[in-house]
Amino acid sequence: MNNLFRHGALLTNKKYVSQYTKKVENKVYSGVAIDDEYPDHIYFPYDLVWRIGVDYFDPPPLHYITDTLDCNITLKDYQQECMDQLAPEPRGIFISPPGTGKTVMGLWLIAQLNLKTLVLVNSIYLLNQWREECEKFLNYTPGLIGDGEYEVKDITIASFQSLRKDERLRAVRNEFSLVIVDECHRVPANTFKTVLSNLVAYWKLGITGTYNRKDKLEFIADWMLSTRKVKNTYDDTMRPSVLIVNTGIRLEECDGYVDCLNNLEDNMQLIEKIEYMVGKCGEDRHQLIISFRLATVDILSASFPEAIIVTGQTDREERKNLNERVLENKIIISTTLQEGVNIVPLDTIHLIHPNNNLPMLEQRICRINRPIDGKKTPFVVDYWYKHGKEKGFNVESQQKERYNFYKQKGYKIYEL
Repeated sequence: MNNLFRHGALLTNKKYVSQYTKKVENKVYSGVAIDDEYPDHIYFPYDLVWRIGVDYFDPPPLHYITDTLDCNITLKDYQQECMDQLAPEPRGIFISPPGTGKTVMGLWLIAQLNLKTLVLVNSIYLLNQWREECEKFLNYTPGLIGDGEYEVKDITIASFQSLRKDERLRAVRNEFSLVIVDECHRVPANTFKTVLSNLVAYWKLGITGTYNRKDKLEFIADWMLSTRKVKNTYDDTMRPSVLIVNTGIRLEECDGYVDCLNNLEDNMQLIEKIEYMVGKCGEDRHQLIISFRLATVDILSASFPEAIIVTGQTDREERKNLNERVLENKIIISTTLQEGVNIVPLDTIHLIHPNNNLPMLEQRICRINRPIDGKKTPFVVDYWYKHGKEKGFNVESQQKERYNFYKQKGYKIYEL
């Protein structure tokens, strides 16, 4: 019976194969798969498996938390309304704007259901953020799988990357009755699909602030979780202003995105412009500079010696207590703090490299728009370049897409 609740039930009926196949940009994606261990069996999407299991079989027994939780969460009205929908059936995808407290709502749900829970995250920062929030709001130190740690408890936070190892996945496959997938818009990635599909759990719930993806593969998250959606439309985050910085840098020799980033990674004209804009925004602001190149981070760290540096290479101690540290250091330079990060004092973000991934753009902006007493109007500092290519990759067309996004959101836009 447990195998039924894996992503793909052990069934030989091929009736549903066409229903869970979709073509996107001439590539076929399938919601069914053949398991190497069972070559004669078809694996169906979890949502279908769950319905079959509930209707025709005895569902697997639920595993309850035996450790003591001390929940001190008081939900806001709009949060309570969403959780009232999810508590009776924590299955599907919960969509709520970034900055509206999805982690807190997830912890409240865990405490209410009292089911052994595995929380899956996609970064070490989120791993530690969930741990810290669990300690703060449930007075409970969860188990961790990732960041050099391996401990399984009634509530366990795990990174997808750490769980993809076969022996770890086998060890926890049947341990949890609830699986919560943070930033579940990333589920279409192969590593995420492999981990999620091999976990036996009666309930699987994804949470995200940006369900839609640039590559249009969000339907795979439906296959891996459920077509059931619970949406929060209330948004109490702050509305930023956009400062468009015309850098004057021309990228005419760049034929592709990688060429563009390579051209900019040690461009001193860009470095000088960033230095100028950080100063112009004001010394009293708490600023995040997002870079897609480590070489650029190294150069900027010399320009801002007091800045906090957070990359994939940053050790565990340097990633801790960013909310408190940014109050003194004022500036964070990072390649990784782009989504799911809750550093409330941040009020300014510098987008120094071209990009046209609008869902990710929304995630980045939400690093600075969380409300806090005394917080100034957030600034999005968007750096623009000249390209002029008529065909193919063109940073100016990307900039136009971002500009239209800002207008659609109703942000005030200033060109410098």
